[in-house]
Amino acid sequence: MGDVIKVLFLAAVVVAVLASVFASALAARRSAFDTPPPATTSDEVACDLFWPAWGDYAQGLMTEEELREAVKAVHEHVRWAADRNLRLNATDMLTALTIGDLDRYAVAARGTGAACMALGYD
Repeated sequence: MGDVIKVLFLAAVVVAVLASVFASALAARRSAFDTPPPATTSDEVACDLFWPAWGDYAQGLMTEEELREAVKAVHEHVRWAADRNLRLNATDMLTALTIGDLDRYAVAARGTGAACMALGYD
């Protein structure tokens, strides 16, 4: 009877250790996939990319296709931005350029600039 108790106790310990290891691995996996880059970094990088593109296009130094590529670079960073206005306006800039609506682009670009200025990235 003593051997049966020892086997049951050992089995219970093994199950407890395996459950603990599994729970730790699951928690680590979740945190690795759910953690975006720091939001302030994303906001700042997006704004730092936005201003030169806005200025160059306004001065006629950039084609619409070059502008679209620059706005795509802004959009890559704005996906993680903390500021909702920055995310929405930058996304709308890319949409406007994709469909060729320069009036819509101008409105969205002014909104992006205002969002960057409100965040102190001017």
